[in-house]
Amino acid sequence: LVADNDEESEDEELVPTKWGLVMDRILVLSRKFTDILTKVQGFLWRILELHILKMVAFFSVWVALKEPSVMNLVLVVLWSLAMPFSRFRPMASCLSTVWVCVIIVCKMLYQLSVVNPTEYSCNCSMPLPNTTNLLPEEMMNSTLYKEPIDPAKWFGIRKDATALGYSKNHLIVLMLLVFEATVYRHQVHHYRQLLRSPPTIQTLFPSAKRDTLDNGLIPCLKYLLNYSFYKFGLEICFLMTVNVIGQRMNFLVIIHGCWMVALLVRRRRAAIAKIWPKYCLFLSIFMIYQYLLCVGIPPALCIDYPWRWNNQLLMSSALIKWIYLPDFYTVPNSKNLMADFLLLMCASQQWKVFECEKQEEWMVQAGENTDEPDPMEGQLFNPAPNFINCRSYLDMVKVLVFRYFFWFVLSMVFITGATRISVFGLGYLIASFFFLLFGTKLLVKPSRVRLMLWDCLIIYNVAVIISKNVLSILACVFVSEMQARFCWVIQLFSLVCTVKGYYDPAAVSGDTCSLPVEEAGILWDSLCLLCLLLQRRVFLSFYFLHVTTELQAFAKQASRGFELFRASIMKNVKFHQQIEKKSLSQLKKSMQRIRSKQQKYKDGQKSSDVSSSTDHSSEAESRKDKKKSKKRSWYQPWIDHAGVIHSGDYYLFESDSEDEEDMNYEEKKPQAQTACQLAYQAWVTSVKAALRERQRHQRHMKAVKGKESKRQERGDSQQEALTLKACTDEVFEETNDNCEVEEPEEEESVHGEMVQKILDILRFLWAIILAMVDGVTQWLNLLTKQYRDTSTVLCNERYFIIHKIKQQDTAESREDLVSQNSESSSQNTSLDPEQAARSRLETPRRSSNGNLLTEDVLSSSMGQQPEPLRQTRHSRTASEILSNRAFFIEELEQSRDFFNNQNRLLRLLVAVFNLLSANSELLCYFIMVLNNVVSASVISLVLPMLVFLWAMLSAPRPTKRFWMTAIVYTEVRSHRNWENASSLSDGGWRELSHITQTHRFTHRSVDNLGVSALPRGT
Repeated sequence: LVADNDEESEDEELVPTKWGLVMDRILVLSRKFTDILTKVQGFLWRILELHILKMVAFFSVWVALKEPSVMNLVLVVLWSLAMPFSRFRPMASCLSTVWVCVIIVCKMLYQLSVVNPTEYSCNCSMPLPNTTNLLPEEMMNSTLYKEPIDPAKWFGIRKDATALGYSKNHLIVLMLLVFEATVYRHQVHHYRQLLRSPPTIQTLFPSAKRDTLDNGLIPCLKYLLNYSFYKFGLEICFLMTVNVIGQRMNFLVIIHGCWMVALLVRRRRAAIAKIWPKYCLFLSIFMIYQYLLCVGIPPALCIDYPWRWNNQLLMSSALIKWIYLPDFYTVPNSKNLMADFLLLMCASQQWKVFECEKQEEWMVQAGENTDEPDPMEGQLFNPAPNFINCRSYLDMVKVLVFRYFFWFVLSMVFITGATRISVFGLGYLIASFFFLLFGTKLLVKPSRVRLMLWDCLIIYNVAVIISKNVLSILACVFVSEMQARFCWVIQLFSLVCTVKGYYDPAAVSGDTCSLPVEEAGILWDSLCLLCLLLQRRVFLSFYFLHVTTELQAFAKQASRGFELFRASIMKNVKFHQQIEKKSLSQLKKSMQRIRSKQQKYKDGQKSSDVSSSTDHSSEAESRKDKKKSKKRSWYQPWIDHAGVIHSGDYYLFESDSEDEEDMNYEEKKPQAQTACQLAYQAWVTSVKAALRERQRHQRHMKAVKGKESKRQERGDSQQEALTLKACTDEVFEETNDNCEVEEPEEEESVHGEMVQKILDILRFLWAIILAMVDGVTQWLNLLTKQYRDTSTVLCNERYFIIHKIKQQDTAESREDLVSQNSESSSQNTSLDPEQAARSRLETPRRSSNGNLLTEDVLSSSMGQQPEPLRQTRHSRTASEILSNRAFFIEELEQSRDFFNNQNRLLRLLVAVFNLLSANSELLCYFIMVLNNVVSASVISLVLPMLVFLWAMLSAPRPTKRFWMTAIVYTEVRSHRNWENASSLSDGGWRELSHITQTHRFTHRSVDNLGVSALPRGT
């Protein structure tokens, strides 16, 4: 008994209790949370290891620029030299720590009560009016004369109410320096614990390399976070230079512009890398020099600067500020030097990139930074995968960047010129018109020619930025003289000072010569430069080669799109002709039978009439039984039109009933439930029943699709087993559904029932919305079926043309396959009905490698072949080619599966895009007419007249000459509006929409439908 009790107690201990399970679950969740927290902590330590030095340098210089003094000059010198010379950075951190401690101690000692600044402060006497060019009000605000001068202020020490508030910035710098040392010590200890050395290439995500860049969107983002500056550091430095110019707009930044031009004219990356160390050294010394100008000479000497003396060369305060000279009245703004230091940091990092990209380890992990005009020189194959067919989200992003970003850049160039009514804007307009007229021809030109034209546009953009900086002396210093004598120069160049502090805006806001304030600045020029530099990198990438190859394939595929378009038109015409012939023959037969019946009735053949009436009644009864036995759904009509007509005792309609009996009712595929059907079912039954029926219908649809896919993948010998399995699954699903329906509902409270009803209604509304989205998508796909089929055929044929371009000598067998399928498909023989039915029995099979699916002929199901009839020649449409194609392309099938498996919203967007692409000419017509409605004038009336009198009368579509005429006229009109200085801020956007829409249609129609927009083969 004791043993039995012990065993029972042991069993009770082994069985987990409810609270034990809860504790186990809590422990598992806590372990997961701890692991996640450890990963996040390690990631944050890694970020600090990479960027803590930049944070310390940035904040130290910011504190020094906020309070220019001799003591802070040491911090500026240390970090200005430490940025380009990385070996000096640890020493700079140590020296900065010591020097910041000295500054804090000095500031605290100066706050002692024994220190009295009034004892040694000096008062400078005001100069005579004939010895200085300072005005009386300026003299009263000068640092030399407005109050007693404390000599300690020049060193960076002054009396303050609280020592802590006065020294808090330097205390924060000291804390950052200590934290920097802590981060480095922590990482050294971390690597020692892992028994490994620190990585030679410091990145945030060690697993993200060049080999994983094309694996997906997330690996691509990780790669860009790791090596974004490695790939685009040079462009970032150029943008930082433009930022310095835009923020300061004075004499000294002209030197930055000259350096930028000197770097850009070299064009090649290797040539720029040779002079980059000199550029970094210049930025470092120039930063120290500008800070010295901010510190100036000690005011305790009571000596004013020479440019304030009463000399023959009189310099105003605005001119002194523009030249950035030290002065006691117009003190230089030291905070503007923060942009210079950011430029120095970026340039220093780029110097390091130039050194790293020569190392083999960096080339393997981060990729090569080459800017060869022809990237394929010395390359056997393109290392970048083909993304044109969009098999993933990353491919979609690549298509937007490498294929369509060019048009966005041209739009930015146009906007930059249209929003600034000046001579500089005219250059942007001419450049945008020039490149828009070239269009895709520019993209297929030799790379050297393309880069030369693009570099000219970049140089013009930089020249405009530098010119605006040089002309700022007129806009900021001599604005009153320009308003009085040269107002036309102000309007011609849009001269407005963008830096505050030069003059009072109320004093220069005259009615005689107003300043174009809204048209000043270099913001749009900077955005344009950013887009131009990025597009230049696109031109130099391996990915862009796929775009150029596709455009070359488009050119070779020029007339193919129109052949398919014409074939579909001819098919529709023949279809309507056959319907007319069939209806005419049926009408003749009916009239013949009616005459015979009338003749029999008139001759009084009652016996035959009686027999015919009995036959008619029996046939009517059989038809009635057949209709009753036919299963009809709730949303189908209970009786058709023919049944209503034949319900009467009309003896003249026997022929129609005979024709209807010959019709074979084909088994229809189950269709998706529409929103109206779902709403009607909810109205007839209930919301919950409608939702259950929708779920059951969706499961049935999935089962049917699964059976179809399995039948395609497996052989015909396994079809019976699949059918049996599917039927069994359906039986089990129906049983489960019945069980769900028959489950007794528990009694709930009134509140619970109301909540359940509200939830059911919300679910039903969501189901209605989803059904509406599906219905709209299906309807749009039905409207664009011809366009999508044509695009699919062209894409299939273009696939082999692209491979033919890439491999001229090794694609002979594939060329034969293309010639057998695509070229002969445009002019092929028509088959008789039996041969057509036999060809439909030939199902394509997927080969073992999965690349091309060859055709297996099911000879056993054909039977005996009839005698060949007379064959007629006709053009096959895109749908016929797709239904009878003998092979499939794995890459294109993956692309189709990718789009078919997307969510409803993306499928709807793709359907809308296909609708706009299929009817892009109508969209262009609408924009042209809309522009005339918005801005009605005689000039804008030309485009609608071209639409109605030329485009609409062309069948099926206007030629390329129409679109080029519309583009040229729109460009001339935009130039005319610019010359008149009309409201381009309003009208320029409409002109841009005209140019881009018409120009994009001219090339999109060629891209998607061959020359469907060029029906005469132009």
